[in-house]
This record gives sequence, C-alpha cells and structure tokens, in this order.
Amino acid sequence: MSFFTNFFARLLSCFPLALVASNCWALDSYNAESGVLTISKVAVGDVLYSDVKITVDKILAASTQAVTDSYDTYNPVNNQLSIPSVQVGSAKYYSVLITVGQIISVGNLCQGLLVCYKVNLQSAIPFFKTSYENMKGYGLSEMDFPIETAWKTYNENSPAFGTADFFKSGNIDFFVAKGNYDLNKSASETIANLANYSEFAIWRTSKAGTWTKIWAAKGCLQPRKAVIVDFNQDGYPDIFVVCHGYDADPFPGEKSKMVISDGKGGYTVSDLVTSGGDGRADLALRFHGASAADLNGDGYPDLVVNTAPVSTLINQKDGTFKFDNSRVTLPSVFNYFSIELIDVNGDGFVDLLAGGHEWSTAGNGPAPTVIAYGDVNGNFGANGNSRIIPPIAGRGIVLDFTLVENSAKKGLYITRTGDETSVGYYQSSTLQYVDLKTFSSSVAFDQIFTSNTWTAWWLPVVKNGVMGVSPYSSTIRFTIPNRHFFSN
Repeated sequence: MSFFTNFFARLLSCFPLALVASNCWALDSYNAESGVLTISKVAVGDVLYSDVKITVDKILAASTQAVTDSYDTYNPVNNQLSIPSVQVGSAKYYSVLITVGQIISVGNLCQGLLVCYKVNLQSAIPFFKTSYENMKGYGLSEMDFPIETAWKTYNENSPAFGTADFFKSGNIDFFVAKGNYDLNKSASETIANLANYSEFAIWRTSKAGTWTKIWAAKGCLQPRKAVIVDFNQDGYPDIFVVCHGYDADPFPGEKSKMVISDGKGGYTVSDLVTSGGDGRADLALRFHGASAADLNGDGYPDLVVNTAPVSTLINQKDGTFKFDNSRVTLPSVFNYFSIELIDVNGDGFVDLLAGGHEWSTAGNGPAPTVIAYGDVNGNFGANGNSRIIPPIAGRGIVLDFTLVENSAKKGLYITRTGDETSVGYYQSSTLQYVDLKTFSSSVAFDQIFTSNTWTAWWLPVVKNGVMGVSPYSSTIRFTIPNRHFFSN
C-alpha cells in the first residue's frame, strides 16, 4: 500500500462513512500503483493548467466533507497544492492539501481564469458604484476568513479586506491583504526584506466552508484598507489598497497600490500614480484611509484620501489620478485618518465622513469628527455645509462609519477606540450611535481591553425587519457577547 493510499485509509477510519458523499464529482485521481496524481485543472496565479501529472511529497490535510470547487490551486511560495476532491481507488476525499513532489507532465494551459474557466456572465453578481457600498452593501456580517489570514481584532499586522464578484462567477469572493512584518525590527531592515511584504489574494469559499485561493500577488508592507470600485470602467471591480508603510519612527511611508482588472479575469498590481498637488513628494505616501465614488460626474470613480489636508484624487481615465486640494473643507488640516463617502442626507450626492484623533493637540490640533456634505460639483463642506459629530470623552480615536435606515429614521454608527486621555491608546472597543435627525448621541457598546485590541469595522445587518450593525469578523463574537446592536 502506497503512502498516499495508506494515509487516506487511516484518515477514513477516523470519520463516519456517512460523511462521505458518494455522488460527488472527484476532480483528480490518484493511481496507487504508479504513485501518480492526475490533476484535471489547476490554477497557478492567473493561468489555468489541465491534465497535469505529479507525484506527492507530503499530505498536510484532508477531509471527508464534500465541496464543489472546480479546480485545484497551487501556491509556488510554499509548494502547496489545494485539491477540492480526489479519487483514490473506490474512495473520494475532499479539501486535500499536499506539497508537490515531481511534476511529470503538463497538458494544456490557458491565460486568464475568466476565459479558461468559462464562467457564466449572466450569473455575475452586480457591484456598486461606491466603495462604501461594496464593503457594506452585500448583507454580510460576522464573516469567516481564510485561516492563514484570520485575526481576532484589528492590529498592526491585520489584513485589509474587500468583497465582490471579482471574476463574474456568481460568487462573492474575498480580497485579503495581510501584513507580515515585525515592528521590533528596524524600518531599514524591514523594508529591505521582501518577505515582510503582504500578499494580495482573492479567495473563494465553497458551501462546505473550504477556502480556495484563486489569485495572488506580492503587495505592500502595511495594507490598511481595500477600496473596491470599477476604476477603469471595464465592467469588473478593481481594488485600491491603502498602504501606510512601516508604522513606527521614522514613518517612511510607502506607495499605495492599484489592483486593476484586465477585463478577462486577470488582475495586475501597480503603484498608485498621481500628479498635481502642491509638489510635495510625500503626497502619495502614508495613506491611512480612503474612499471612492464618482465626484465630478464623468462616470469614473475618484478617490478621497487622508493627506494633510484631506484631498481628492481625480481619476484621469488613463490609470493615473490628479490631486485636487480645493474640493474638501474640514474643521482641521491634520489628524484625519478614517474616511468614507456615503450619501447621508439622501440628496443623491455622496457626503464625506471624516474622523481621526479628536483629542490630539499634537500635530497641529485635534480633528473633530464631521460630516462634510457633498454638492453637485463634488465639493465637500463648502460654505460651511457640514455638521460636527458629538465627541465621546476618552474614546477620541475614530475608526469607521456605518449608515443604518429604518423607515423614516436614519442613524450613524461610529466605531471608536480609547485615546491617551483615559483608558489608553487603542484600549477599548467602542460603538457610538448618532441620530441623524436630532444629532443626539449615545454609546451602544464600550468594552475596555488590557492590550491593543479593538473592533475596526461594523457591518449593517437586518434582524426581524430592523437594521442594525454587527462585527465584520466571526471571531469577534468571542469578545463581544451581545454583538448585534439596533437603535431604538
């Protein structure tokens, strides 16, 4: 009996036979006599190979729970092959993870997963025109994430994420970018080592909960946020990854990244290219927050970014953006880090919500949390058209905004954490509710921690016909007992 067959024989004895679905299609097949694994289809990056024959080095994991993924994926970085299902003699096994031995032969290859995989464009899930809606408009909450990118609450090495039907396959896929570096090492040492840089990856999960990585590329050092819209208007969602750089002295910054679709199921990563501004070379560096929507009515999404002052980047329709510092008027020039574009007042124009450090007197003063209302020209806060959000004492770090609507009542949930004036820097998970009619404010949730843990994002949910909010990650349920919040 071969190692491969023997392993599965022992594995099968650990599971009830009823768990094995006898009518599921096995993609791959393993010949115990020759020791050859025949792979029907395998994706390596954006290339789909068929009829590949290999030998197996090690078996890392396997399951008897059936899945429906349609091709294998290979990660050349760690030499691991993810197999949705494999036939071994009369038995079938699922979600198998192996390291590859020798590659014996390769059949055909095809460039572009969308073309090769023959997805049904009629089943594609539409995406939205603003990045806020693409982050919070799919009805998702308490999401599970791929195990290698899992996290509990937001910290320095936590991933940015986004959701969309990236390949028009009828699936909501996950884009995840996770930092890998250690702040205990110097900036120069960290930046020089490419192993410290994040991986940008798009994942898909089966109904059984099995994750398959369907696209990956090298990313930036410190991804902060994924902003998803169709920047090049080719009908496929693109991704702007807000990159911050090494997050300690001397704060050298780094270029943010564009992940742009080619319209054929492939994605290309490049540096954000900008022009204009006030001539400072660092204007395109050290972004912490951003949001996207069409500001000037030309049909192409633009960006608002947290430069000092907060600025717009106007889409030039050629893959580049031009700084325009004249469109935004806020109470402070500095200390805004969190930004969203949401039509808060329902007039058809997105408004700018900006928050950061409310308490700070360093760096040219505090930044009051504000709604800067947008107008037909794509300006925000013009002629004093803005509203200050009531502060929460000791919880002056603002992280995120979520709009909820129930009949005629509209409210805003604001994600916060502790500041240096009370419980300590990033030492709480706090949720504020603001009634957008009366602007009365209340604290829906406030939990203090002893280490830097907090909840970065909340997502809108509907329960018994009422809209409220819930944490973005399934793992946060262990730290927030009553994790669904609804305004009265």
